[in-house]
Amino acid sequence: MRKRVEHMRKGRPHTFERHRENGTVLQMHGSPLPGGGFVTTFNDITEFKRTEAALKQVNEELEARVSERTAALSHANEDLREENRQRAIAQQQALHARREAERANLSKTRFLAAASHDLLQPLNAARLFAASAPEDGVGAMRRSLGNIQSSLEAAQSLLNPLLDISKIDAGSWDARPEPFPADKILAPLAAEFRVLARERNLGFEYVPSSCWIHSDPALLRRIVQNFLSNAIRYTRTGRIVLGCRRHAQALQIQVLDTGPGIPANQIDHIFEEFQRGSNTETGDRGLGLGLSLADRMARLLGHTIHVRSTLDYGTVFGVDVARTEARSEPQAGPPVPRRRNDTALDALQILCIDDNPASVTALDGLLTRWGVTVTTHDSPATLTRDILASTTFDIAVVDYDLGNEQPSGLAVIENLLHNHGIACVLMTADRDPAVRQHARSLGVAMLYKPLAPAKLRAVLAHIRTRQQATNS
Repeated sequence: MRKRVEHMRKGRPHTFERHRENGTVLQMHGSPLPGGGFVTTFNDITEFKRTEAALKQVNEELEARVSERTAALSHANEDLREENRQRAIAQQQALHARREAERANLSKTRFLAAASHDLLQPLNAARLFAASAPEDGVGAMRRSLGNIQSSLEAAQSLLNPLLDISKIDAGSWDARPEPFPADKILAPLAAEFRVLARERNLGFEYVPSSCWIHSDPALLRRIVQNFLSNAIRYTRTGRIVLGCRRHAQALQIQVLDTGPGIPANQIDHIFEEFQRGSNTETGDRGLGLGLSLADRMARLLGHTIHVRSTLDYGTVFGVDVARTEARSEPQAGPPVPRRRNDTALDALQILCIDDNPASVTALDGLLTRWGVTVTTHDSPATLTRDILASTTFDIAVVDYDLGNEQPSGLAVIENLLHNHGIACVLMTADRDPAVRQHARSLGVAMLYKPLAPAKLRAVLAHIRTRQQATNS
């Protein structure tokens, strides 16, 4: 009001709005007259103001809606990008899986092609020795049997690496990393290969290590053993060194040789299946699976393999293993005196259950030669309660696969353990880790087919010793 009066006094035009209590809005416009005086007009602009306020509110709501939709669109775009990323990863994994499957199929095809000759050779030799054995005298027959045994061992040595590779590729190898001193596996390997090196007029050096590492001792031993076997196979003159290099977090176990070396263009291929060097001796057994198996074992354990080679100077193979803090190992007590006959198998009563007649006959003959009394059955159905009650069996040797419509060997073992208290040994050709885990949960020794007589005898002797210690 004061401003309006001031403008009127000074003869200036003015426009003001006044909001009344009932919501009406009046616009007052004043203008000076030419001859003096002042004129004021009043306009009701209530509807105009309401429309203006409504437009302002709509505009604000529209801006909020645009911001909301923009945010939703950005979120949808982000979800779409994440979905595309996941789809790309899935496609990459599917492509990798397909390539791995194709590589596995190619490996199988290559194995059949490579193994057909190498496997048939020892099997054919064994068959010829077996055919000629009945016609020979006693001494010649014994030599034929020895040759048959050597031929079968040769065939088994060709098959074992492929079985190991198949287990790893199928994800059925049960790795058990643990802390242990590196010398635990390296010292025995050094002693073993020092003898082999001496036979080939090669020098052999082992540099012991006091470091502790974290790995699976059995698998790591196989890796280093493959390195040493390759060094022995390819080195004609000079020496082989087994040692370690310490790093901040890892210990690199190294095998150095003075062999012919590996050409640079072949280093990327030496870990592929069926790759064998051109410098192996004639008659050397193997399908070129050693380094491929070592590579798979290293990847299973999360270890890294390194190769350095110089032609005509030699090669260095190394595997990086995580270091860990040294721990105190339990002190071994005084040696327990062993009784003279604690490993003898004389007078043992053994029950053998196997549905394969040839296997039963062979096992019966082997155990009988060891002085064991053997009772054989080809199925659980032939085992009656009366037989188990009338004969006191010390040990039962049971095959896992007992034929169609028959319980598994583990089911039979559970019955023998819980209802008759008979110690059991499981024989199986099935490498399924579930079978091994089940046998372990029952506390049952397990032997894989084909059986090694020495291992079978050692297991039976161990059970016999344990039984004698319990009864004494």
